[in-house]
Amino acid sequence: MRLFGIKGGHFVREADRACEAQLWAQAADLYVKYLDDNPSDVAILVKAGNCLKEARQYKQAAECYRNALRLQPKNSDTHLQYGHLMKLMGRQSEAIESYKRAVEIDPNNRDALSELKAAG
Repeated sequence: MRLFGIKGGHFVREADRACEAQLWAQAADLYVKYLDDNPSDVAILVKAGNCLKEARQYKQAAECYRNALRLQPKNSDTHLQYGHLMKLMGRQSEAIESYKRAVEIDPNNRDALSELKAAG
């Protein structure tokens, strides 16, 4: 698969550059193009979810995070990121549940602990 002369892992490098420049939608598009051929790459699913979240494409971000969690259900950081997304979407109970899962997996996940403390 080719897009703009970029192939395979080059998608990721270009996406990382776009992410650094805070070109969230462009970065997300490149990550998603990479995922077309590499759908089980959890790290890139999370990066795509993060960029989609920043681009306010919440439905697509949720799909990336859920796919990552299906592949690695014990990934504390992915539960944390999914919790942040749920919080942004106003889905507080789901956010809290995600933060709790993050802490169950990694009791030292300071960000998740902080979110739970702030939620009361």
